[in-house]
Amino acid sequence: MLELRVSMSPTVVAERVQAVIASPQGNVRGFANPKQIELLVPASSAHFWSPQLLVNIDPDESGSSIVGHFQPNGNVWTMFMAGYAFVALSGVTGLFVGLSQWIVNQTPWALLLPPVSLVLIGAIYAAAAIGQRLGADQVDLLESALMAAIETDRIVDEFSALNS
Repeated sequence: MLELRVSMSPTVVAERVQAVIASPQGNVRGFANPKQIELLVPASSAHFWSPQLLVNIDPDESGSSIVGHFQPNGNVWTMFMAGYAFVALSGVTGLFVGLSQWIVNQTPWALLLPPVSLVLIGAIYAAAAIGQRLGADQVDLLESALMAAIETDRIVDEFSALNS
């Protein structure tokens, strides 16, 4: 998560970010308006694990409050949530079916599903952690592009905060 306060208005922040996106040496793509910014890695270097930076800009008394979140592509996030839900539901179903089998004196083979589900949830979690590591350089790229657009005022804000 990224939280900043800058002395620029939201319109100026959006214009500066849009200039970084549009610059010939620009290494990010996306859009910027006075309320939101979305930064993505260039299509040429994007891969399955590529992150995106979504930023909300709110005006405040000293300029703008910027709050951003790094997140995976929506399709990746949906795939992981669906995986977690399917595996968890399978485990819970296996638990209930297995207990029912046990109660009626049948072989409770379905009781194998809950431990298998726990292992699969661990595997999904590990895959997500690997994906985060594979996208770490691109997180830095997106953050540096945002900082390049607002750097001057941020330094002034940090300097004035230190001298207060």
